[in-house]
Amino acid sequence: MKFDWDCRDYHLFSTSNIENRVNGDKLFVSFLMEIENQQKDMKGSFRISEIADLIPKGTAGIQNHSTYGYSFMSMLSTQKYRDYFVFENKNIQDELTTICNNNSSRDDYYWRKHYINEKVKVNPKYIRRQPMPTPITISKNNQLLYKATNIQEAAEYLATHLNIKKSKCYDPIERGYVYNIPYQFEGDEYRFKAPPEIAANRRQELEERDHKNARRIWLVPANPNEYDLERAFSHFSTLDWKRSFNYENGDILFFYVSGSVRKIRYKVEVIEGLVQTYDTIYDQSFWVDQEKYDQSIGGDKTRVRLVDVVDTDDLSLYQLREHGLKGNIQGSMKLTGELRDYIMSFFQKDLSAEVYPDEVPEMWEGKRRTITVNSYERNPLARKRCMDHYGAECQVCKMDFEDTYGEVGRDFIHVHHITPLHEIQKGYKVDPIEDLIPVCPNCHAMLHRKEDGVYLTVVELKERLKIKEVIL
Repeated sequence: MKFDWDCRDYHLFSTSNIENRVNGDKLFVSFLMEIENQQKDMKGSFRISEIADLIPKGTAGIQNHSTYGYSFMSMLSTQKYRDYFVFENKNIQDELTTICNNNSSRDDYYWRKHYINEKVKVNPKYIRRQPMPTPITISKNNQLLYKATNIQEAAEYLATHLNIKKSKCYDPIERGYVYNIPYQFEGDEYRFKAPPEIAANRRQELEERDHKNARRIWLVPANPNEYDLERAFSHFSTLDWKRSFNYENGDILFFYVSGSVRKIRYKVEVIEGLVQTYDTIYDQSFWVDQEKYDQSIGGDKTRVRLVDVVDTDDLSLYQLREHGLKGNIQGSMKLTGELRDYIMSFFQKDLSAEVYPDEVPEMWEGKRRTITVNSYERNPLARKRCMDHYGAECQVCKMDFEDTYGEVGRDFIHVHHITPLHEIQKGYKVDPIEDLIPVCPNCHAMLHRKEDGVYLTVVELKERLKIKEVIL
């Protein structure tokens, strides 16, 4: 077992109250680590003999026989204000403390000779409070698998389900419910959900502590004279980007567009930290500089999805410097503190978080059928521009999901591509205002159905509704 003061892989105890950092303290932390590893009851009683078995000589690199004996006794005592254990008989702890402080005639193994069978408990101040009921749902490939009341129960279930150690399950569960990051295991995708308020509070804790599970935020330069990022995002919601750092799934990248723009414009999320070479997509048509394109072939890539796009002078180079940026943006840099919080405050939406599948489901006389939705209707940047112009109200039946369902319906709407695909010529570029229109799922399904071999237009579908209203 490798010793670690921070114990970031452990969840049942806290080392934040430990002030000393010498051998006796190392043994206590090692003892806590071993309790969790072996899934023992942290609040239970332990015989001193059991503690010695869990952290024998050699633990935390303590090899010397005398040093180990003295350090163990010091751990049990109140020497140097230690309070790691609660004895059933407080006088015994006082006696051990006196012996520890007697350097002239100290017996380093007095504890073993006289109190090896004595029972003690871990001071509750070092035990993390049992979590409040935190419902965590576990799904596998979008199918509900289990509902847990807290992360310990979720980890125990996942460990059994996957046949892995419980300690290996905490991190993916935590990153999953805090940041909505899926966990891939042997070809299956697992997702973890908790109430939004709990997830938000835990996210704040992780980021304030710079915990290893905290999502990393990056500022990344993008040169428009080399690659046309705006046109690329107008066609695709995901791109393969140069992996200049070890980006991980769930990391957030803010693209600063240099050249004449000189602003942060795009927020993306890493959905695949390292894209396999054979799976890399090289979108040559969006490269402005052929030489740079040739140089981009090969090398590690990261796959990102578009989350949000803004265009404001508040994210100009000048304003970034006013809020903590040092120098120029010449390469990727990790964002922290004031600058990170300032940038993130401008990006409030997740344009592709909602599920807008390739097919619109439709029920007809008890049978399920599907209607293909084209890529223009699913592109998040085109959707945003369309909704910025029309709003989130169905342009056929005037359905507004927020008015009907409240906050959960905010900004929910499908987007219909008006121009038939067979009329699209090579080189076509979608116009989000002229070619797209917001519609509810029901009207969207109707617009993708044929009547006598012909699709209904938006105007024709509106007329059908007007006729029905007159009849009623």
